[in-house]
Amino acid sequence: MIKQRLAGFTLVELLVVVAIVGVLASIGIASFSQAGVTGRDSKRKADIESIRQALVMRRSDAGGYPIQPSGPNIASTVQDALAGYISNPFPTDPKSGQSYQYRGNATAFCVCAELESRNNSGNAPAFSASPTCAFGSGDFYCASNP
Repeated sequence: MIKQRLAGFTLVELLVVVAIVGVLASIGIASFSQAGVTGRDSKRKADIESIRQALVMRRSDAGGYPIQPSGPNIASTVQDALAGYISNPFPTDPKSGQSYQYRGNATAFCVCAELESRNNSGNAPAFSASPTCAFGSGDFYCASNP
């Protein structure tokens, strides 16, 4: 009796296809997660620049930068001082929702955001005048008075 061969895929062919799909999926997932990190870091940088511009405009109108008496994060004191200079809601970190780090007195300021993408520098931001921009270790994006 002659055996008739049925049309279909062999087990080896199916395993090869599943392996290829798995490799492509892992590459796609890695690229997608990195795109999210890059996007959030770009938003942080844009937010810091917006805050810097608002601080500079406020200084030209009010004669000085807002003084932050209660710690390094931008609290309601600074947000209230910039109310007419920056859009609502006030920019916050896109991942945590926390305020950006701020230190300032009447003549100098520093605004920083810690970035997710690390270049392994391990350097804290440096700012030669008072107030200092040294917020800790890690990679930061900072803006200070011009």
